[in-house]
Amino acid sequence: PNWWCTASSAEARRGMRALTTSYDRTAKIWCFETGRCLHTFTGHSDAVMSSALSPDGSRLLTAGYDGAAKVWDLGTGDCLQTFQGSNDTGRGVGGLYSAIFSSDSSLVLTASADGVARLWSVATGSCDWRLVGHDDAYMRSAQFSPCERLVVTASADMTAKVWHIEGQRLERNFEGHTGWVNTAFFSPDGELVLTSSADMTARLWEFHTGRCVGVLQGHSHYVRCAVFSSDARRVLTCSGDWTAKLWSAASCECLRTFSGHAFWVNSAIFSPDGATVVTASRDHTVKVWGTETGELQASIGGVWNEDTSEGLHVDFVASAMIFPAGVALPFAGKGRRCGDAGAAAERQRRSPEPAELDLSMDSGLHAQEEAAAERK
Repeated sequence: PNWWCTASSAEARRGMRALTTSYDRTAKIWCFETGRCLHTFTGHSDAVMSSALSPDGSRLLTAGYDGAAKVWDLGTGDCLQTFQGSNDTGRGVGGLYSAIFSSDSSLVLTASADGVARLWSVATGSCDWRLVGHDDAYMRSAQFSPCERLVVTASADMTAKVWHIEGQRLERNFEGHTGWVNTAFFSPDGELVLTSSADMTARLWEFHTGRCVGVLQGHSHYVRCAVFSSDARRVLTCSGDWTAKLWSAASCECLRTFSGHAFWVNSAIFSPDGATVVTASRDHTVKVWGTETGELQASIGGVWNEDTSEGLHVDFVASAMIFPAGVALPFAGKGRRCGDAGAAAERQRRSPEPAELDLSMDSGLHAQEEAAAERK
C-alpha cells in the first residue's frame, strides 16, 4: 500500500501533519491519520532539497536546487517571497541545499552549491552577508547557533566552520573528516557541534576548542545527516547504507538501527516530542519509527512510485518532518496537484542490493556534482 499506520501509532499521530520535499520539484503536506496529501507546493524548477517552518507556524520556507529559497503562506498555499541566488561567485547560480528562518523570522539563512552561505533580510529581500571561506564549492548546510550570534556551515572541502554574524568573521574551523561534510549542527546548549560526512562517520566537536570529542562509526556508506535530540543526549544519523541509527552522545555507542528503506536515506529527524523518528529516502517514501523500540509505525508513499494520481512523490524524497496540526490549512480541501513525473522517468529504476553499493555511485539528479565532491 502507498500508506499505512499501525493502530497504536495512528492514535499517537492524530492531528499531526507531515512535511516533505522531493527531487520531483515539490513540497507536500500530509495528514498522518489518513496518509492523504493535503497540498502540493509547486514553483521550483529543480529539486526541493529541504524545508523549514517559520517559528510562528504560519509560513513554509523551501530550498530549491534552482538556486531559489521560497516563502509560502500556509494559510493560502501562495508563494509570498523568493530569495534568488545570483552568479556573484563566477561559478554560476548555485543550487540550495538548506534554508532556515531566524527565531524572529527577520532573516533567512541559505547554503548553496556555489560554496557560499547567505543571510537574507526578509523585510527587503536583499542579501545582507555572503559567508565565503570554504576551499570548495558545494556548501551543503548552514545553521544558526542557539543564541543566533553564530552560523555553522558544512562543505565538500571536508570541514565545518563557525562564523560570527555581527563581526562577519570566521570564528572556528573543524578539521578531521576525510570526506565532504554533509551537515553541521550546534547542540541545544551551544557547547558542541555535530557533523556528518561522506567518510561514513559523524563527529562531535567542542565548540570553544575545536577539538573532536567523539566519532560515531558504524554506517557502511556516506552519513547523509546527523542531528541531536532536544536534550542532546542522543544523536540520530542516516546513511546511503539504507539505514538510520540512534546513538548515545556520551559514549558514541549505537543504540538502535532503523532498517526498512530500499535505497539511500537522505534525512532523519526526531519528532517534536522525541518519541518518533522520521526518515526520508531516495526510494520515494517517508517512514516513521518508534524511537525506543525501533518499530516501523507508519509509511507514506510507494517504493519507486511514478503514479501521480494519489498525490504521492514521484522521485527521491529529500527531507521530511512532522509537526502538530495547529497550523490552519484552509486549502486542504481543495484539489491536489501532483509533481512532475517526467524527471523521475529518467531516473535509474533498479535499486542495487546493499552488497553492490559503490561509494562512487549516485544515480539521479546531481550525480556529477556529488561525484566531483566524492573524489576530493
